[in-house]
Amino acid sequence: MLSFFSNYTIHKLYLNNGKYDFCQQIPQIVYSILISQLIEIFLCFLSLTDKHFYHLNKNLTSGSRKGIKKTIRSINIKLIVFYIFISIFFIFFWYIISIFCGIYRNSQIHLIENSAISISIFLAYPFIIYFIFSEFRIISLRDSKRRLKYLYNFSCLVPFF
Repeated sequence: MLSFFSNYTIHKLYLNNGKYDFCQQIPQIVYSILISQLIEIFLCFLSLTDKHFYHLNKNLTSGSRKGIKKTIRSINIKLIVFYIFISIFFIFFWYIISIFCGIYRNSQIHLIENSAISISIFLAYPFIIYFIFSEFRIISLRDSKRRLKYLYNFSCLVPFF
């Protein structure tokens, strides 16, 4: 997870004598979660190849060798780009964290606390979202007059997030 520490944040830590102020850290935690979610969506787009396997299966049953080669090539390109981006992200994050921890030695605990809170929220967030959208789906399916079909269609948006 990304944790944002700016000069303002470090200055506030100094003014508070190193005490952790959770209320002051909430915007940073929210920004961290939102940016991490955007990065996750982008990386899921690159790494998920289930649609390609459906096309591959369709081309295998129809006997289209040209379609098979095209599908395999697109899978390979997606996965190569995925591994390149993952490597770039790891190198970048490693560099930033090592620079931060080298310069701000007394703020490492606050970095770890913010990261732990961000990771906890990031891990709990899917359970909450899927619970809410599954309730929408259940409510719309229980409607005998089918007036809530829009609620069902809205509940189908979850796989995109």
